[in-house]
Amino acid sequence: MVQGNKLANLVVCAVSCTTTLLASMPVAATTIAVIGDFGDVGAPLNDVSELVYSWNPDAVLTVGDNDYENNYALSVVPYYDTFISATCSQNRFYPTYGNHDWKGRNGYDETFPCVTDYYKFTQGDVEFFTINSDDMSNAQFDWLEDNVRSSTALWKVVYLHHSPFSSGRHGSNRETQLDYAKWGVDVVLSGHDHSYERIQHEGVYYFVNGLGGRSPYNFENCCVVGSEFRYNQDNGAMRIDVEGDSMRVRFIDRNYETIDDVTLTKQNDTPPESGSNELIKGQARLISGQSNSSLDYYFELPNGASNLRVSLSGGSGDADLYVKYNQQPTVNDYDCRPWKGGNNEVCDSLSAQAGSWYIMVNGYRDFEDVVLSVDWD
Repeated sequence: MVQGNKLANLVVCAVSCTTTLLASMPVAATTIAVIGDFGDVGAPLNDVSELVYSWNPDAVLTVGDNDYENNYALSVVPYYDTFISATCSQNRFYPTYGNHDWKGRNGYDETFPCVTDYYKFTQGDVEFFTINSDDMSNAQFDWLEDNVRSSTALWKVVYLHHSPFSSGRHGSNRETQLDYAKWGVDVVLSGHDHSYERIQHEGVYYFVNGLGGRSPYNFENCCVVGSEFRYNQDNGAMRIDVEGDSMRVRFIDRNYETIDDVTLTKQNDTPPESGSNELIKGQARLISGQSNSSLDYYFELPNGASNLRVSLSGGSGDADLYVKYNQQPTVNDYDCRPWKGGNNEVCDSLSAQAGSWYIMVNGYRDFEDVVLSVDWD
């Protein structure tokens, strides 16, 4: 069953505050296949592996639960042996632990001698980092933060099994909700729930991808904040194509049908001039202010836009969001005021009228490094 902001034939969705959706992109310099929850011998596993082989990817990474047969020689090797090598300079298969991998028993360590509980690898312009979310430790968290922060890669991707955010059966995992945005992570990949979901949170894209071989789950915790697209109709895999400052992410089912297709682009890191108060779709603004003072912004909504969303997130302190159509809001006159403590405030039930929209961010207390964004379909 396909679900989304609009249920009718939703295939391509608008992107978040740090990315831009493009109609197309050139042939990618790097192709990565992503599979999850796949190690269950049967037609879906076979079909998905043939799909992956058809892409001729530079590497295959997994988001855990690589084996349900208690034997990797049955569930993994026959399907992905071309990518697996004991010669680490030639290895192109990068798994992470899931709860069904039983901490390396049943042949995991012997099948994948080039990987450990937590490690990183680089492919083209992307550096990938993984930790063992089935047996987490402070040492892993410290390693992840240090290595992501110090990375000079253009793109930074974290992958692990238990999903930080998910609308599926297992739902969101608080232990894996780390400071990815603050560290500079662009994308977080996970599995555990046997579904596909695209979520945007604090400028980071989260993808749940657990349809590699096992039967799909229903969305029993629908829907988490920031969920932009959900799918659980059939098995498939993610394909990530990267060339320079563009990263195209697709979910393709085992019938070779593209279900979701979104392109992320790197934005100019130079912050907007302090005198500019126009907000641009898909470009986050980092703001700070003082108690009992306000910051004013505006944006132009084009004809035909829908699903308008204005949000505050992250940072410290307490900022209040006010939004109004066609004139500047005040503390007593507004179209949307979420009335929440802290900085995680969203206006997503607006009328989406074309024209000028105005935003006021008022400091209930001093606030710092809060993300302000506006987006629409």
